[in-house]
Amino acid sequence: MIRHVGARLKFRGYAAQVFKMEFVNANYPDSLSTLNTHLSIRSYVADYKLNSHDFQVLKKVSPCNTSNYPHVTRWARHVTSVSGTPVGAMSPVPTEPRTPEQLLAKKELICRNLQETVGEDRLDAILKERDVKVYWGTATTGKPHIAYFVPMIKLADFLKAGCEVTVLFADLHGYLDNMKAPWELLQLRAKYYEAVIKEMLRSLDVPLEKLKFVTGTDYQLSREYTLDVYRLSSVVTDHDARKAGAEVVKQVAHPLLSGLLYPGLQALDEEYLGVDAQFGGVDQRKIFMFAEKYLPLLGYKKRVHFMNPMIPDLLATR
Repeated sequence: MIRHVGARLKFRGYAAQVFKMEFVNANYPDSLSTLNTHLSIRSYVADYKLNSHDFQVLKKVSPCNTSNYPHVTRWARHVTSVSGTPVGAMSPVPTEPRTPEQLLAKKELICRNLQETVGEDRLDAILKERDVKVYWGTATTGKPHIAYFVPMIKLADFLKAGCEVTVLFADLHGYLDNMKAPWELLQLRAKYYEAVIKEMLRSLDVPLEKLKFVTGTDYQLSREYTLDVYRLSSVVTDHDARKAGAEVVKQVAHPLLSGLLYPGLQALDEEYLGVDAQFGGVDQRKIFMFAEKYLPLLGYKKRVHFMNPMIPDLLATR
């Protein structure tokens, strides 16, 4: 038994050295795809804990735009929080000074036709420095329908205002919400949603250069995210978790624990996607207020929250 353990440790040390040499000596951005695949099942470059190898690779990756490599972005954000080294995709992009009239025009386009905006002061401060990074999430639980044009029209406004827009396919959320989406369909549904949403936005004649798609399981199964889920669960009350999900999570007579996790995961997405704002229907308000309350308890900043009016169903019950 001891011999086998020693052999595994020896192999692990050898593998760590191989990974170190491969990624420390690699050329970037050419090797970002390989690094992204490597980090898809690992938290760190060459071991099971943060060490000098990560800092060496981070130094080479820093000038690169990692926005199309979710595992690299997640890893880099974590290492950056320790080292303080800014990484390309997360560093503010310098912009030309804007006149008060330009700032007002951008803000009006961003906020028009919304039912509510929480955190306008934060929005104003960001617009003075750069364009806003906003995300909209949708659980991949069925077929997009005509009502999806309501959030699409708002995403079109964000894109026209120069915002960086991330669409999150919340596949894991969909599974946790009373298992609406079976595991085997998660990836296929995400691809289907991406194709449909792109066509809907093209029909609205908006530029897609600042639009990107992220799948929840790209980062929500990482070590860092999982640890934050545990940290959050140590401060969130049962009452607040139930209240936050009341309008969104499927309500049943005997709710599962997974439904209580749902609001916390959505709150953490704001941090792990590296955005300034989250957009959703007004039915998301309780989850947004949950995020406003609990993210600062983990040391994370409050985000801006944009809320669209909802289209009532044919019975006008909600």
